[in-house]
Amino acid sequence: SASLSQSMGAQSIGFAIPVPIVLAVASQIIDYGQVQRGWIGAEFTDLPAQLLRPSSTLSSGAQIKQITLGGPAHRAGLREGDIVLRWNGLEIDNARILSFQIAQSLPGTPAEIDIIRNSQAFTTALRIEQQPPIR
Repeated sequence: SASLSQSMGAQSIGFAIPVPIVLAVASQIIDYGQVQRGWIGAEFTDLPAQLLRPSSTLSSGAQIKQITLGGPAHRAGLREGDIVLRWNGLEIDNARILSFQIAQSLPGTPAEIDIIRNSQAFTTALRIEQQPPIR
């Protein structure tokens, strides 16, 4: 005899969350009463294909697509279009990795960012803030 879920065509769907993330989130809730998510006031995108062409010196990175006025990235002098190569010495492969690194950073901690703007490389520093509530 088939179960109700089988007769109605339902399927089980599971979501896996890596154990280190679960432990980190649980620890933050216990310690702070909320999840601490780093924020710098910038959104990123993967590098456009034309920047990764064979003649380019770029092989990885993330491009800033939007800056929040008055946020940490803005105060550190970052601009839309800047390419982030390294975050605290870690080479950035794509926008997802950079966003994850920022979110995992504790608010109040400093960060160093290696940037390329108009073919000029420079390094800047900022202080991570707590991610504001999503509206």
